[in-house]
Amino acid sequence: MQNFVEIEIALSRGAETFHVELRSSRTDSEQEIAPVTGQARFDLEALRAMSADRGEYGDALYNALFADPIIRAQFEKAGAVASALEMALRMKLRIDPTAIELNSIVWETLREPDSQQLLLTRENLLFSRFISSTDWRHLDFRHRDALRALVLLPNPPDLIGHHPRAANAPADDTPSGHAVPAGTP
Repeated sequence: MQNFVEIEIALSRGAETFHVELRSSRTDSEQEIAPVTGQARFDLEALRAMSADRGEYGDALYNALFADPIIRAQFEKAGAVASALEMALRMKLRIDPTAIELNSIVWETLREPDSQQLLLTRENLLFSRFISSTDWRHLDFRHRDALRALVLLPNPPDLIGHHPRAANAPADDTPSGHAVPAGTP
């Protein structure tokens, strides 16, 4: 089993700001790390205005989420521990029903200000977003056989002349072929 450094960020509505709770742990340790709490302000109108520039949007979002120095320090420490131990980072974002407007944010654009790299698309970071509900009704998920996917494989005709290791489309579609059985509509 692969071990992770886990970070869970929970967001809920406060009077004028959003409450942020950051929990961190290691899957290879029973030690409990005390959660930290802080505040964040998300200017949703400003973020909407920046939506055409994903870099600017990602920087503004990062600075809003980690504006509280305690939250930022704990997040950076968890990242440093993961890096030092050569563990992947598993980040969970929980949005409370009191903060439903935060579901409109494109969290995947979070960008680290120092490196200018997208935070949530790093190879060693697994990201999950959870949306809580107070609804107790039964929820049925689609059966796996009822799921459909569209898989696109690039195979430009002039690829061989431009790249020493050109793609072999019949061989390269094997993983997707196993995931989506032939004949699936």
